[in-house]
Amino acid sequence: MTDREHIESLAERWRQRRAWAEGLLLDRLELDDLRDIFRLGRAVERDVPGTEWKYKTHGIGVRVYRP
Repeated sequence: MTDREHIESLAERWRQRRAWAEGLLLDRLELDDLRDIFRLGRAVERDVPGTEWKYKTHGIGVRVYRP
């Protein structure tokens, strides 16, 4: 596998994970638009309801993780 193929593979996995995380947050936080998450507060660590996952807003993004 070439370097380019590795990068393309990693990028595709990242896009899949991002889509999953977006869906999780939209569903569990009952949001119409993911940008609405910033109305809940910035730079705050919170639980994703009904899951073992947490999220934290930062800058212009959101980190979703399992501690």
